[in-house]
Amino acid sequence: MPEMKALICSSDLKMKIRLCNKLKTYYDFKLLFDNDTGDFTEFFEADSADIVFVSVCSGENYYQFLQQIHQSGAVVYLIGDDEKQSVLVYQYKCDGFIHIREFDDDIDFCMSKFALLSKRRKHIYAVTFGRFDIFVDDIVVNFRSVKSKELLAICIDRQGGEVTMDEAVDKLWPERCYDEKVKRLYRKAVMMLNKIFDDMGIPDAFVTRRGSCCIRKDRFECDYFRFCEDTYKYFDLFNDEYMFDYTWAESTLVNLLEIKNKYLMKKL
Repeated sequence: MPEMKALICSSDLKMKIRLCNKLKTYYDFKLLFDNDTGDFTEFFEADSADIVFVSVCSGENYYQFLQQIHQSGAVVYLIGDDEKQSVLVYQYKCDGFIHIREFDDDIDFCMSKFALLSKRRKHIYAVTFGRFDIFVDDIVVNFRSVKSKELLAICIDRQGGEVTMDEAVDKLWPERCYDEKVKRLYRKAVMMLNKIFDDMGIPDAFVTRRGSCCIRKDRFECDYFRFCEDTYKYFDLFNDEYMFDYTWAESTLVNLLEIKNKYLMKKL
């Protein structure tokens, strides 16, 4: 199972400690935390969380924060000390409410629900050694736009790192001038990828920001990722080919061949 991340957003230090201790009894979560100010102006951590615990709050920043974590596909639980606050679960479309005075019982119920939701998550596998393809639950994804597919390939190549608009345009349309027309082509490719992942029910796998995009690496399994992370275990996956449809992928192929040669030299 890919590493799961839990984001805790609360200005109550005792609550954070209590949640951390309780979460350790369920999964080996990587724990993420807010900036301790309670103003929810920093949203970046939400993009990578699988589950979010957030204290009931108010204000425009709070509402924007909840919108973002919903878009990321995370499971969201509100924390509060007033039974009347539980109605906010419906208002904010959250997945549950943890009452401070009923903490143990409520979190047991919420984590049981999270276990069911996690099992329903779709499995994504990227094939890069040879022709690039994406499979969701063992079914190949049909991309109506070759440029949107190639943009996703660039994001896979970056292993979850940010791909700027400039970089994407340079690789997708190397013969075009960097002007408003080509920027519109980039935005169209991004929009089509968003729609593809939304239609497949995995909107959290592809992340867009102003002037850039990336994949959530923890949502993908990939032969390239496996080979780089554990060459010994996955050595046989590499067939000396890498995304051969794309010329920009040749530099990565050179690096992969170097990794392979170094591994073979060690075995001698």
